[in-house]
Amino acid sequence: MLPYSTIGEAESALNRTLTFPETLWFNYSANKSDYFLYCHNILFLFVIFSLIPIPLVVAEVLRAANVERYKIQPKVRLSFSEIITCYKTVMKMFFFVVGPLQLVSYPSVQLIGIRTGLPLPSGWEMLIQLAVYFIVEDYTNYWVHRFLHCKWGYEKIHKVHHEYTAPIGFAAPYAHWAEILILGIPSFLGPAMVPGHMITFWSWIALRQIEAIETHSGYDFPWSPTKYIPFYGGAEYHDYHHYVGGQSQSNFASVFTYCDYIYGTDKGFRYQKKLLAKIIGFDWKKFHSGSFMYSISRKLDEGLNTFKMQKIGQTFLCLRDEKISRAQTTFLFWKQRCKVRWDAFVESHSSLLIRSVQAHRRRDKIMSLKDENGVWASDQAGISSLLEKHFATLYNCHGSSAPPTSCQWDDLEIPTLS
Repeated sequence: MLPYSTIGEAESALNRTLTFPETLWFNYSANKSDYFLYCHNILFLFVIFSLIPIPLVVAEVLRAANVERYKIQPKVRLSFSEIITCYKTVMKMFFFVVGPLQLVSYPSVQLIGIRTGLPLPSGWEMLIQLAVYFIVEDYTNYWVHRFLHCKWGYEKIHKVHHEYTAPIGFAAPYAHWAEILILGIPSFLGPAMVPGHMITFWSWIALRQIEAIETHSGYDFPWSPTKYIPFYGGAEYHDYHHYVGGQSQSNFASVFTYCDYIYGTDKGFRYQKKLLAKIIGFDWKKFHSGSFMYSISRKLDEGLNTFKMQKIGQTFLCLRDEKISRAQTTFLFWKQRCKVRWDAFVESHSSLLIRSVQAHRRRDKIMSLKDENGVWASDQAGISSLLEKHFATLYNCHGSSAPPTSCQWDDLEIPTLS
């Protein structure tokens, strides 16, 4: 509550005219207690948790092509019912943990000296204080986050937050109740070190939660104003931490990247980007038409389609070669089988075959004595002499035409041709 009852008294105390923002602040807070002003954080957090992620939910459900290209993990999709379930869990934690924590933590705000009176801080003063808050919170959150990734911390507490390997906006405050209480310490440490005005404190709480929603959004928009903040991590940076999961030992920082760089816990993330950029064969920064992983996914899809066509061709060739190989194997099998059977047949009928072959050879030798007209091709004189000797022997005479008598016929010796 302000110590002035009127604007005139305030101007007299300040020895100057109130600015327009100071006039608005006086009219709003003059009759309100400091505790009531502090409890505005509950309303701010409820509005931020409920409304800021809605555009991301619309993009996730509708899957518009002009927004789809900026999704960091384009292959992972959550249904609308899963998103609503996440929001319900967040609201339970809000009403049973965050809200009561805000209600009972006002004495700590009084202790550190958060003021509500006039004058209001200047823009530069607020900017410097907010920068200090972000830097202090980022450094302390880094070490708390590393502790939560030890075996005990992850299994008992932090595992709940990593249920979403591809986070969405509503998943930013989705965590174990103990983690919410623990991470409240880094958020409060900055204002405790550099106390400011209640408006600065409101701005800090609101901006920190909006930043958390952006880093858990699942989208890497190039037009985000945070792209111009030095050493800012962003959605792509923190998405890798969720993508790797419980075994992740990379990208612990909540806002900036300097802690991970100094302590060497960003090597996995940078190596992955370098390796994927090398695989797809182009400089992503020169062709930034979407998120890095969207570009990677698109290039890999193109490569996969080419690979599929090559694989189909290779499969066809393999099937053809296999068919030819089987045909050759079958042919060789039957050839060998026939040879074995033929050898067995020859072995069992060798004598018959030998006689048959000899008979055929004698026949061929005899038939070679004839010409094409069936006349003996040998010397006709020799044949005549042979016949003459034959008939001479047959009739027991030389040139006699007298046939043998019937009594001599049975004793006749028939010569054989040699």
